[in-house]
Amino acid sequence: MPSFDCPPFVWDDAILDRDAYHLRPHDIKSVVAIGDSITAGFGMISGRPPFSTVLEYRGKVFSAGGDKGEYTIPNFLSVYSNQKGSSKGATLPLSRGKQLNNAVSGAKTQDLNDEMTRLIKHINREYKDIKHEWKLITLFIGANNVCMLCEPPLSQLPGLASADIFEENVRNVLERIRTE
Repeated sequence: MPSFDCPPFVWDDAILDRDAYHLRPHDIKSVVAIGDSITAGFGMISGRPPFSTVLEYRGKVFSAGGDKGEYTIPNFLSVYSNQKGSSKGATLPLSRGKQLNNAVSGAKTQDLNDEMTRLIKHINREYKDIKHEWKLITLFIGANNVCMLCEPPLSQLPGLASADIFEENVRNVLERIRTE
């Protein structure tokens, strides 16, 4: 990422209790992500078969990546404040997250509740100091639900691609984000 030789922007507007209407980039102290393989960075870089290894390149993901030189939201925000929890490096496919990127490749909206539970436990264990700070949370999911529309009905997964179930799962996790 290019370095901009601009003086730091300091804006003291005397607002002590920030709300979402008065939020500034330097108020955001961490970036969190949940979702599917797109958020996990699955296969962003790959070699040529048959010797290629497919990994999840979480440090390069636009929403939560923290690898040096990448154009990511955490790297942009780091110009204003020290970001905590941005993902760096790569993980094996189907891992359960890295830093505050808790996305799981292959996840569907039905898996969001589990991702959120793991994320909350992880924050309470490893990132207690951000619990009451402003966080930017990216929820990026749905590709696997849509892909299920092309599959024949599976008896063990009824309604996997149903719009109503999709909406219910997303609403439930958004409510958990708001309250927990």
